[in-house]
Amino acid sequence: MKLSLRFRTGIGSSVMPLSRRRDREKKPLLALAAAAGGAAALIMATPGLSAATSQATGFRTATEWSSHMCLAGEFCAMGDVNHDGKADAIAFTQGGNPGGGPPGSVFVALSTGHSFGPAVQWSSHMCLAGEACAMGDVNHDHKSDAIAFTQGGNPGGGPPGSVFVARSTGIAP
Repeated sequence: MKLSLRFRTGIGSSVMPLSRRRDREKKPLLALAAAAGGAAALIMATPGLSAATSQATGFRTATEWSSHMCLAGEFCAMGDVNHDGKADAIAFTQGGNPGGGPPGSVFVALSTGHSFGPAVQWSSHMCLAGEACAMGDVNHDHKSDAIAFTQGGNPGGGPPGSVFVARSTGIAP
C-alpha cells in the first residue's frame, strides 16, 4: 500500500509505503485519531484495531488501541462523534455477529488520543444488512452522524433509495 501525504503548509507531498501489514483480514483506514493533531493509519484487524500515528516522514510502529472492535461482517468507520477533535471508532453490526452486537446496532469506541475506550452501543436498528453505512456531520454541529442508505431496500429497513440519519448527541445513551 502506498500513502500520499499532503502537508498543511502546502509545500508538497510525499508517497511512501505504510507497512507490510496488508493481508486480506486487515483494512486500512485513515483518520485523525491522535491528540497531537496528526493523522493515524488505523489497521482494522479481527477482532481489534491497531494504530500507527504519523510523523513528518512516515508512521510510527503500529500499536493495538482496542482488542474487541469491528468484528468480521461488521462495517467499520471513523468519525468524531463527540466533537473533541479526535476520530472515534464506529462499528455497524448490520446483520449481527455472534461475537458482537445484535443486528442494526452501532457501537462507538471513543478515542483518548492514545487508545480507544470500550465499545458502547449508541444506536439500534441503524444500517441493517445490505444497506450502505456512512458517517458524516450532516447538520454542521461538528459531531459525526450515522447514515444508512437502503439502496435496493431491506425487509427490516426502509424502501429502496431511502436515506436514514441518526444525529449524534455527543454522549452515549
